[in-house]
Amino acid sequence: MRFPGEPFPAMVSPEAEGRALARHLRRAFGRSAVTPLHAAFPPFSGEDFTLYLDHVPGTFTFLGVRTPGTPITASYPHYPDFTPDERAIGLGVGAMAGWLARRSACS
Repeated sequence: MRFPGEPFPAMVSPEAEGRALARHLRRAFGRSAVTPLHAAFPPFSGEDFTLYLDHVPGTFTFLGVRTPGTPITASYPHYPDFTPDERAIGLGVGAMAGWLARRSACS
């Protein structure tokens, strides 16, 4: 697959895919743990992931990794004070593995 240079096109996740994933994550983590985003998120408004969405249905999903009490920038990989709460990794892997299993069963 060959990707064009900058700037990347706007990333738009299909609404139905986003709603389905949100339902799955709410079942896994509880309603208050899931926040759908409906607009551009400035640090990632030119994300190259949009090029994959041109070929396969999907969504761009954030895993909350900020340790309570730390600055919000501590949860962004491209910031110098990035210090994720590594306990979130296992939760994210489990949730996404469950989502993939569910999606595979529907195919």
